[in-house]
Formats: sequence, structure tokens, C-alpha cells
Amino acid sequence: MKNLICSFVILLLTMQNQAQNLATAEYFFNNDPGIGNGIALSLDTNSGQLTQSFSINTSSLSNGFNSLYIRIQDSNGSWSLYDRALFYINEFSFLPADIIIAEYFIDNDPGVGNGISINISSNPQTLSIDTEGISEGMHQFCIRIQNENGIWSLYECENFEIGSFSIQDILLDQIFITPNPFDDQIQINSPMSLVGQNAEIFTVNGQHVMKTLVDSNNIIFCEGLESGVYILKVTFSDKTKSFKIIKN
Repeated sequence: MKNLICSFVILLLTMQNQAQNLATAEYFFNNDPGIGNGIALSLDTNSGQLTQSFSINTSSLSNGFNSLYIRIQDSNGSWSLYDRALFYINEFSFLPADIIIAEYFIDNDPGVGNGISINISSNPQTLSIDTEGISEGMHQFCIRIQNENGIWSLYECENFEIGSFSIQDILLDQIFITPNPFDDQIQINSPMSLVGQNAEIFTVNGQHVMKTLVDSNNIIFCEGLESGVYILKVTFSDKTKSFKIIKN
């Protein structure tokens, strides 16, 4: 059973500004049935001003936005205008339910149930997604699931990039340098040997100041370099990676 717990501060003043006792109250949802035809509420003893909580059954209402209206009648038989409270109803299942269907889409949502089906076999699960025909650049991979009660989840998305990458591109992306700032030498940390590869240093304005080769320990020696900020460029298999470096 769905119930709405609400609290109202009810105040009624007569035309002479003298408070009257609040005798009865009624409520209705969404459509006014007419004065005296609402659902009765029992009021506590009062002297014209009342704060009271009610538990109101909402099981007959549909999911979505609804309006609750309440009005009161004083001991002289005069009815107040109604007061309105807007609320939202949604069904939530708190019991665990098995996932039976999953689907995904790339970039554009085709609508619930119209995505590309995923076979549910285990949890966790690794997927292999066909990206044939998708253009190079950034894209979104989105997935949603349906449980055994037929309820679909919201979708979750992850960004990914499609491009033409070589092994050299991947290896070059893993190169980093230490320390930075440095004193007299720079250690190039790399998954492959860079022995004999070109290393060039430029000022931030593009002036070439040094060219050397990476030694057998992937180290570049820079004893004669003045203190300042520079750009280091390391070349590997006709690919170049640049680093901003600081000489102490």
C-alpha cells in the first residue's frame, strides 16, 4: 500500500478576525468533487490553529505527478479555500531481481529495447564490441539492462576513441621522464630501449639548444644546460614525443 505522510499547519480566521474552532477537514486528489464531497479527515482538538500529521492512502493513483488538496470547515459551518501540495509517485522494487536482458548502442539511443542485444552469461562479464564502420574520433558506448520484472535501467555511457594507432604510437604513449625538475641528467622511462635515439632540447620559444643521443641506460646528460624551462623531444622509429622539462 502506498501512503503519503503529510503535515499541515491549518489556520482559519473569521471576517471579524476572531479565531473559530476547526471542526472538520476533507481532502481530494487532482479533481475537486465539490465542497463536502471530499474524503474526511479527523482533526485534533483545537482553537482555530492546528498542526497535524496525516497518513493518506495513494494506492489508487497512477505513477507521475499528482496533486493533493485539503480544505477545512470551522465550527460556524464556513469552508476555507483549498490548499494544494504537488507530489510524485513512482514504483520502486526493493527486492533483488535477476538481470535477463542487456543491450548497447553507440552514440545515438535507438530507444529502449531497440539496441544491440548482449548475451547475459556471467557476472562480471567481458564484452567484445564490433566497431566496424564507426568513424575515427571520440564516441560513446552506452549500455542498459532489464530485470526479470521487465524493468529497464537507465543507460550508462563510457567514452572511447577510434583511430589508426601503430605499436610505436602505443609504446611512445607510455614514455615518461624523471626527475622533473632535474639537475644534470634526465632518466627516460620507457617500455622499450631508446639507446642511440635522438633527443633534442629547445627553448619554449623554439630555439634549438642541444642535440644528443640517449645512452645505454636511457639517460640524457644535460650538464651544460642553463637553468630554465625547455622542451625535450625524443624520437623513436620516426615518431616524436615532446616533454616540458625544468632545469634547476
